[in-house]
Amino acid sequence: MNDFDMMQMTDSRYERIISLGRHCQTAYQIRRFTGDETAFYFDWVGTPHRGLIQVLGKEFKGSFQRENLLLTEDDTNVVDQSNGLRYRHSFSKIPGQKRIDPNSIAQEFDEEQRKYDFLICRWRSTINTQSVIFVRQDTPSVDEAIELYNVLARQTGSNRIGLLFVIPPKHELFVEHPSIYVERGGMLPSSQADWKGIDWVWEEILSKYWRGERPIRAVQKPSTVREPLPMPPQ
Repeated sequence: MNDFDMMQMTDSRYERIISLGRHCQTAYQIRRFTGDETAFYFDWVGTPHRGLIQVLGKEFKGSFQRENLLLTEDDTNVVDQSNGLRYRHSFSKIPGQKRIDPNSIAQEFDEEQRKYDFLICRWRSTINTQSVIFVRQDTPSVDEAIELYNVLARQTGSNRIGLLFVIPPKHELFVEHPSIYVERGGMLPSSQADWKGIDWVWEEILSKYWRGERPIRAVQKPSTVREPLPMPPQ
């Protein structure tokens, strides 16, 4: 075992787990695993890497402004044109359809803005008072992984943080950094039916990094599952 491996083993458990996207699956599995329904800003927001870096780098200034929100051509998403973040779940849909009601943006914006302002305050308070492991379901480049960690570290100051990337089984990522972790098993959803991911895979991953007690209803790995897990269709 080398010095880098020893550093990662010294203290890899954290008081709080916070999702950074890139998909809703991350927040869903964190809540399912911890039993904690506390919401954070990026839980149900689509977060491309550059947009996430921009929002964090500006400490949320200028994000979620009415003049920057645009309904996509298929009416299934609302995009912040200033950074590329997607607010798919923030506005009401047309009854019985997956399409967002175009009128809901104007009608519901003020309430949603108050919600996100509150979540920004919660974000700042939490990351400065607790040790946090940020979890992102994505396979970045090494430079992108370090870039994201550094942006987070500038916000948290001396408070201890970690950054975990959950990547598909056949993807490769190695970042030589004592507080950046990589776990395989993050299946990307291939359809609406499987957006939640595989419970036992997330159970095994998150249990390595959380200081809280293991949930009573822990989902164990089925003995019949063959590894590695299959890749979703492209």
